[in-house]
Amino acid sequence: MKRIFAPLEIDRPLGGVIWAQGVERGQLEPSRQPGWRWERSSPRLSVRLPKVGGKLHHIWLNLALPEPVGRDVPLFDVVVSSKGSVLFRRSVRASNLRVAGSSGNGIVQTPVGCVAPNGVDHWPVHDIDLEIGRVENADEIWIEGRSAMIVFDVYADTRSEVTCPFHSDSPGVSLAELGTIIRIGDRPRYEEALGQYERGMRDTKDLDEARGLSLTLMAVIAAALLELGAPRRLHQHQLEMARQFDALNSIEDICALTISEANELISDLMPQTPDATPSQILAALEILDRRFAQFLVDSDVASEVGLSTSHFRYLFKQATGEPFQKYLLRLRLEKARTLLQDHTLTVGEVTHMVGFVSAAHFTRSFSRRFGFAPSHLK
Repeated sequence: MKRIFAPLEIDRPLGGVIWAQGVERGQLEPSRQPGWRWERSSPRLSVRLPKVGGKLHHIWLNLALPEPVGRDVPLFDVVVSSKGSVLFRRSVRASNLRVAGSSGNGIVQTPVGCVAPNGVDHWPVHDIDLEIGRVENADEIWIEGRSAMIVFDVYADTRSEVTCPFHSDSPGVSLAELGTIIRIGDRPRYEEALGQYERGMRDTKDLDEARGLSLTLMAVIAAALLELGAPRRLHQHQLEMARQFDALNSIEDICALTISEANELISDLMPQTPDATPSQILAALEILDRRFAQFLVDSDVASEVGLSTSHFRYLFKQATGEPFQKYLLRLRLEKARTLLQDHTLTVGEVTHMVGFVSAAHFTRSFSRRFGFAPSHLK
């Protein structure tokens, strides 16, 4: 999947320049250009989307709002349209917004500064991440103000399909995540990855492409198991699989062999659960994968997926083999290991990026998990 994250052209009135003051590092910094200001006579900002193809996933808004006078104050509506027909509409109220890092449901806002539109009052400037879903053929975004606001920038996150089912921007599990999923013993998301593989194989028409995709999947599984201490003879497994694939003459047979061998390799590490994983637990695992760095407690996630806390705890442990907080800790440490291997981030930066408050706690947990300090990867 090809991802295009583009700032869009917006109408910027020629009045006084509105400068962002005291900007801190956030998702997006204000452009420090004049912004579009809501007026009763022109309450709608119309923004054209570039013709790049693909599906619109997110809209990022960088805007200033006065402090709301109440929790249920209407702020603005976001409308996505195609040739004038509405494809998506979301009304944003003060009660919908929650600060990044806090628990609970709602649209994530990140404070990044403030402005003084009249030279006296100070309005907070926010980055607002609005998840659209996957809207096709969109050509315009409308921001319909319901109260005072100043819009500095509008960004569109558009993604077009590519052939590899494990591409990092594809919906679902990426190859980099698959290694983490195996190391933390996440059977539900492992099965999700196998489902992606099977769908990718159905779209494959070439035998050599099918063999290559299958060998890639098996290599990632083998690498994760070797990191966990699997016997050295697993090094030969890839060569044996390549020979077996060469002897097969149908994509269906290659797919069936791959699924069988993949499940055999992880059978001791991730035993098959007796029942299908409930959809609420799958939704919870997706929440954890997206928001692992935020403050999360099982009661909040349980409420978000529509389960009581006690029932959620039972189903979560049944699906993953461990309690919520232990799973979350392991997930954060695996994400940290991946980030540290990038070599451009400091240990301190990674500490905060994966949700640890204390660097000492992070170092102790990381060393206990992997047998070496995080600084070893730098």
